[in-house]
Amino acid sequence: MKYGDLVQFRRMERLSGVRASASREISGQLVSSFVMSEKIASHLTQVVFPNLKLDAPEAKPLLVLGTSGSGKSHLLAVVASMSESADLVDLLPGHEALERRDDSSPAGFAGVDAVAGRFKVIRAGIRRQDPSLRVGFLSQIASSLAALG
Repeated sequence: MKYGDLVQFRRMERLSGVRASASREISGQLVSSFVMSEKIASHLTQVVFPNLKLDAPEAKPLLVLGTSGSGKSHLLAVVASMSESADLVDLLPGHEALERRDDSSPAGFAGVDAVAGRFKVIRAGIRRQDPSLRVGFLSQIASSLAALG
């Protein structure tokens, strides 16, 4: 028996960056191919979503750390895609773990509904040719906002 008989693998292209998720088709592929463990679901509902809620005055910045190839860009692309398009949540395998079930959820808990479809995401990153971090980000944000109108 071969591994291919037990598990079906799908080739992942090197498009898992946050910028690549600007395409609706790629966003759907990234969301549907994300593998979510109980620990990731817990971190999303207890750390990420509560700090992204627009009505949370106590929100804090988030830092995503991990080794090369650990899925940081994929995770950020999935969160960005779902934050921009609520209908993509249904494509996420195991998305039920991210939903708020009732008011008995623990304090500090926020389901995916707290962020799904509530943001317009500007995808920006550091480029080599930028003279400084500030200039690089501000120029990308300004051009993205101009494109939005």
